[in-house]
Amino acid sequence: MLMIAAFIFPVLAGIVISVLKIETGKRHLLYAGAMLLTDLISIWAAVWGGSITAVTFFKNVTLTFTMDNLGRYVLIGVLLLYSAVLFYSFEYMKMEENEERFFAFFFISFGALISVCMAGNLVTLYFCFEMLTLTSMPLVIHEMTRDAVNAALKYLFYSIGGALMGLLAVFFVYYFSSGDGSFVMGGFLDTAKTAGHEKLLLAVIMVGIIGFGTKAGLYPMHGWLPTAHPIAPGTGFVAAVWYYCKSRYCVPDPPCLFFSGSGFYQGYMGSVRVDNALPVYNLYGINDGLSRKGDKEEACLFHDQSAVLYYSRSFAPF
Repeated sequence: MLMIAAFIFPVLAGIVISVLKIETGKRHLLYAGAMLLTDLISIWAAVWGGSITAVTFFKNVTLTFTMDNLGRYVLIGVLLLYSAVLFYSFEYMKMEENEERFFAFFFISFGALISVCMAGNLVTLYFCFEMLTLTSMPLVIHEMTRDAVNAALKYLFYSIGGALMGLLAVFFVYYFSSGDGSFVMGGFLDTAKTAGHEKLLLAVIMVGIIGFGTKAGLYPMHGWLPTAHPIAPGTGFVAAVWYYCKSRYCVPDPPCLFFSGSGFYQGYMGSVRVDNALPVYNLYGINDGLSRKGDKEEACLFHDQSAVLYYSRSFAPF
């Protein structure tokens, strides 16, 4: 139950605190308390949570939550970032209206992001990542201006396209997986099923990478990001979470997270590794950020993306 409580508690706490008719200062104290309690529950779950199957749809199709070193590492980043952003937002949101609504969806998206870190199999990972997408859209549309609505729609359309590509890859990879596609040492692909279909599977996996990359706003599928980021009053961690998802579902042979690290990919991709593209995107982010001197928010956006990808590259030891 600890695993489920870790991501359900912030959702419920954010909603309840936001609807209370109390002074702003007292509400902020409750938000801070809810955040600190969520951090404690999440850390407790990461260490002693074990594994739990929350829902069973069909045989081998379940929502399962568990923890490993990679999930713990990403969770630490999520907890640190969201905690810092919450306290920063207390002051920042004084310039905005309807801060209760903002903080409600802030905590809901926080819960969704924690569930991504705790996903124990392929279906759970995809489901939680989609929940993160849907719950973060209200943060983009928060101001309810024409620009905010257009930015949210653009964000939604890109996300739907990315979701469809990701879903196609999930279907294929899940078909070739053993059991329920749980993330285990040695990988979850069934070698008997993949025999003779390696090239097809690699192509579909690449489609999935593009799909998750679109949702994370990575170049060249980043068109929604410069539009949505300056409009939204919040921040995000989605690029690192995308990389985590890509590591999970594209390379089912942990702790080797990259294509060339898994025996399945050897002989097809050689030494070509997906993470080799990240320095290119880092340089793109820095260059684009420096070129946008007239728009400080967009400049910070690309610098932030570059910094998050440096963090993502540190996943390799896990």
